[in-house]
Amino acid sequence: MEEGARCSRIADQPRIRCLSLLPAFAKLDISLVRGIDNDPRRQGMAAGLAFFATKTGCSLIAEGVERRQEADALLYLGVEFAQGYLFGHPEPIAGMPSN
Repeated sequence: MEEGARCSRIADQPRIRCLSLLPAFAKLDISLVRGIDNDPRRQGMAAGLAFFATKTGCSLIAEGVERRQEADALLYLGVEFAQGYLFGHPEPIAGMPSN
């Protein structure tokens, strides 16, 4: 996309190789998740990525979910997995029980 341009065609971007990637998991960055319950642009992007993930057999994980409203919005938009303080705080690996 040229500086100052208001649109860009994905097909014109040589660095975009999303159709050749087949990951089992993909993450929605916290910058997309934060406040998603009140932002139609974030909702549209997440819904589109959730649709793409479903069609390609990829599981989508939302990062940084801290509020129930964010989790509800993500679930409604088709995002099945989430991580963040709403679900638990980080734990030290050394404190994990052994098998």
